[in-house]
Amino acid sequence: MNKVFLILIMFFCSTTAYCCDCVSHVEKSDDYEKSDYVFIGRVLENDIEVIEVFKGKLPSYIKLFDKFSCSISVQKGEKWLFYASESSHGITVSSCGWSRNFNNPLNSNSIHFPLPDSKLMEIDPVLAQELISIKSYNELYSDIQFLRQEQVVHQISYIKHLNLGIILTLAIILIVTSIFLVKK
Repeated sequence: MNKVFLILIMFFCSTTAYCCDCVSHVEKSDDYEKSDYVFIGRVLENDIEVIEVFKGKLPSYIKLFDKFSCSISVQKGEKWLFYASESSHGITVSSCGWSRNFNNPLNSNSIHFPLPDSKLMEIDPVLAQELISIKSYNELYSDIQFLRQEQVVHQISYIKHLNLGIILTLAIILIVTSIFLVKK
């Protein structure tokens, strides 16, 4: 009996284990820069419905490749802020980054979440957890507001660039036309 138990333990201990080795802290700005896509999406049966895109171009529905060790775990019906990257397997989302579930937006990367005072933790741990939860929701919505503002800034910059191009084109047409008219 002991030999069988020992063999079973050796078998289970010898199998390959995969775990995610995240760096201690990922800056939000770094995760944004490294991500190909930043968007809000709702998890459906087999894919993600893209609700709002802040970075990159995505169709209305996408599939996430979630078969690697650091991928996030999503459930049908959940709404997420995704920081995603394109890989050879498809679109991936790392659990080490700033992607967050709207139902539980606490992120281990957050520097805004020092633990509540130890006395409060002892007196009322439920209240202490509620404070952390409120802070995490505030941070999530603050991040979304910031992403929307950045999107508007990029759109304005693009429009200014586009308008400058149109103005230069019109100026060239006017100059060429005036030269042509002067020659006649």
